[in-house]
Order: sequence, then C-alpha cells, then structure tokens
Amino acid sequence: MKKKFLYSLFLLLSIGVPIAVQASCQANCNQLLQCNDTVCSCPCSGKTYFANRPLFQSYRGEFIAGFRNDKMLAAQKGWGGALDVVAYGGQSSDGAGLASYFLPFCKNKLLVTEALDTIGTSNPGDLLSEHFNIFTVNGTFSSTIAFCARHDEYGVGVHWKQGFGFCDDAASALGNSNKWWYIDIAVPVTQVRNLICIDEKITNNGGGINTNVATGGSPDAVPNMVAAFAQNAWNFGKIISGAFLKKTGVADIELKFGRQWLWQDCCNMASYIGVLIPTGNAPCGQFVFEPVVGHGKHAGIIWGGEGTMDMWADCDHAKSVSIGVAAQMQYLFKRKQVRSFDLKNKPWSRYQDVYANVDQATEAANTANSTLSTPGINVFTQCVNVTPGLQVNATTALIINADNGFEGEVGYNFYGHHQECVSLAQPWVLGPALKAKVGAGETNPVRNITPSAKLNILALNNAAPPPAANYNLSLIQEADLDLQSAAHPYYFSHTVHANVGHRWDDQCYPTYLGAGGSYEFALHEVSAMRRWTVWGKFNVAF
Repeated sequence: MKKKFLYSLFLLLSIGVPIAVQASCQANCNQLLQCNDTVCSCPCSGKTYFANRPLFQSYRGEFIAGFRNDKMLAAQKGWGGALDVVAYGGQSSDGAGLASYFLPFCKNKLLVTEALDTIGTSNPGDLLSEHFNIFTVNGTFSSTIAFCARHDEYGVGVHWKQGFGFCDDAASALGNSNKWWYIDIAVPVTQVRNLICIDEKITNNGGGINTNVATGGSPDAVPNMVAAFAQNAWNFGKIISGAFLKKTGVADIELKFGRQWLWQDCCNMASYIGVLIPTGNAPCGQFVFEPVVGHGKHAGIIWGGEGTMDMWADCDHAKSVSIGVAAQMQYLFKRKQVRSFDLKNKPWSRYQDVYANVDQATEAANTANSTLSTPGINVFTQCVNVTPGLQVNATTALIINADNGFEGEVGYNFYGHHQECVSLAQPWVLGPALKAKVGAGETNPVRNITPSAKLNILALNNAAPPPAANYNLSLIQEADLDLQSAAHPYYFSHTVHANVGHRWDDQCYPTYLGAGGSYEFALHEVSAMRRWTVWGKFNVAF
C-alpha cells in the first residue's frame, strides 16, 4: 500500500514540471543580451505587465495549512463537510528589485538628459528627455530617477469541502470511511494595492520649461520626469508617483470535483479535476503595475491531488509526525487584454515620439514644428490576445499532531509559471513612424529612447513636406513589434511557511484555530514576487 502511495505521489508531482520549464527567457535576468553599440537589454526586464500570483490559491500555506481532507471525517456521524475561513495579508519585500522588472537596461537608476551624448561620453545618459515632453529654455535639463515598487494584498478566504458517496466499513460512523467523492470550493475576497515611487534628483532644470514652439518648445511641456509620467497627453503607461492604486473583488473561484480513493490509518490520497472561474478584473493598461485581482480574468482548468502519510507515532499514537503533500497543475486560457509593448531591440521605445501617420508628419513639415508628434505609448498600447498557459505548484509539509489538540507544520511550496504568449488581437495598422529629433516631418527609424548622438542625428525624408513615398520607407511594420515585452516571462518561485494551531476534536462540530506566515522568493528572477504573508484561520467540521 505504501509503495502504491509513493508511486502515485511521484507521478503527480512530476506531471507538469517538464512543461513548465519551457521558456524563451533566460532564468538569470542579470545576463545582458541583445547588445549593440549603445545599449544592452535584459530579457526579463523592461516589461510592461506583471502577472501576480494571487494569495489564497492552491497550494499556498494560508490555503492548505490546518485544512486537509481529514477535516471531512472530523465530525463523527456528521455530514462529511468542513468550512475554513482565513484572514490573510501580505506585502512585497524588495521594492527596488520589483521596480527593475519594469525598467530598461538592467538598471533601477536612470540618467535623463536633454542634450545628446557624443561618442566617448564618460557618463552617457539613459533616456532622452524630449520623449517625455521635457523641453527647457536652455536645453540642458538633466536628472537621475530611481524607482521603488510595492504590492500589498489583503483579504478573507472561504474554503468549503463537502464529501458524499462514502463507502463505510461500518456504516454507523463516517470515521471508518475509506473512499468517497467530494466537492471543494474556495472563494477569496481580496484587495490589491500597488504602488510605484519615483525618486528624482534634478541636477539641471534647464532654466524652466519652454512652451514656445518657435524656439523648439512644446505647449504642453512638463518640468520633470515625475510630472512626465503623470501627464494627460498619455492615455496609457502612466505612473502616479507615491499613489496607491487599489482594486477589490473576488480573486477567482477554484471549484474542484475530487475522489478520496485511499484512506488508511497510515496514509491517504485524493485526486481531483476542476475549473478556475474568473471573477477578478482584467488590465486596461492605463497605469504601470496596475492592480489586478485574480488571474487577469482568465478562465482555466485545474487538476491535481493531495495526501498525507505517517512518518512516526508513539506507542499509543498520542503524538505523531506525518508528511503532507499536494500538487496542482493549472492551465489558463486565452483572452483579450490591453497591454503596451516595445519595438524589437529598443527597450522602452513605447515612450518614444512618433508620427501617428503621414498627415501628422506633413503638418509638422508645413509648420516647421520640431516637437509636433504623438506619444508612442498611445500607439504602442493595443488590444492583444494573452495565453498564460500552464502553472504548476507543489507543496510538501511536515505535520506534528498531539492528542492534546496541538497541531503544527512547516512546509515548502514550489511554483512554476509558464511564459505568457501574446499576439495582436487585430492586425497592425500601418501609419506610425518614429519621429526624428529635428522633427518638422522627418523620420528616423533607427533612433531609440537614449540620447545617443550617433542614433539621433540621422533623419530621413529631408524634403518639406515629406513625400508620402519617403515616409513609407519609415513605416513601423508588424514584424517590428516586440510583443514579448508585454508578456510576463516564465519563472520559478519558492515559498516556505509555518503554521501552528489547536484542534477541539471532542466537540459535536470539531473546530480549529490557527495562525501562520510564509515568505516567497526566487533565486535569480526579477519576474517573481518576493513577499511575506501572514494569516489567521478558523475551521469547523460538520
């Protein structure tokens, strides 16, 4: 019997791991890839969307600790049901690391300049300020910006297990049942709060903003980067520095139909299939790191199992040590979302100035306007198809029980998140082109977000107004879009948890009170949330 149990357990834990390993992004995101003469980009940074793993989902510590399938048998001559109510809360712990997931060039601190960098500059800038609508009187603006991000998640989860179809050795007591069917439903009500702070140190304000178009200014110019990220001209990709963005709702419902197919004094095992019912919200792209309750409105299917096995017990079974295991695979289906993206090999090009079409370029040429353009973020934010694919997680816990009602456990959870697949929901409409620094209708398909003089001095369409044929040479093609910048990459995370509680088994309706905490971390990936979670729980069998 034990061999059968261990074999089934091994099969359960290994079923989803090979699929979860597939990815196109290196695990070590400190590795610099896609380098050219000017910049290097990280494969797992500069992203536009963070797919958070919600709390109170299978098989996190707050979900499983103190509430396994044995609870369905706790009430002698009961109905085979059990209800767990959990209050939980957590917060991310690495603000700079979390923020760097959204930033380009493997950095958390970026140098912004209004002047171009010449070849050989000792301290080259990272961002050209004009892309952010910063134009000053002297043309000498410079500042350094650093980012910090924070994620809070609080809520109450309700978890109900109801057994039926019991097969009893002695029909007078549920406690002698060895096989049964059951329904398992978990409903978390959660508030998510996300925050990004921008610490900007201005080294040169350039003499103040320049709103005079005739002298190279912009009528909507902003004085610094903090104001730039909040400007009204941007429809998407904003950051309101220091302001919490909040969302409250039901963070997706897990509904499972299971079979407890092994129940012995020494060990037990159950398997199930189920669905993830999307009850949260989908991202709309207006803000960076917007709060999302649940899995982004993705429906899914889930399958897995759980069980326990005694490792040691004293002679009268007053004290025992057992190992609890649980594993679940979850596949999330495709749905439409609004996300921003970059151009290939151009980190943060979503914020570059563009001409929306040849008509805007012609207007800029006719008026000799060097700053007339469209914010790139308004163009490079589209409706896309997102398929999260497979997530796999497995929890192992060491459980200590005593006949005085004490119950404690320590455990470890492994979680693997497949890389998202992102594609355009509608074909790319030709029209936008990257604006040249000199403006006035000229385009420059090679420039990027940096102040590199080498890349910014080139301009095409040197006629005024630009002939349509010349403008067409600079059109951004669908093949130029880097949709992977909008996809959350694969990652592995690890969570350790501890929980202590007390059981009152001699009641008509056995009850349990417990409390615990966990810490989630990753070894290399900035795409995994590092956070702590605490909880308190009460459950009753009936």
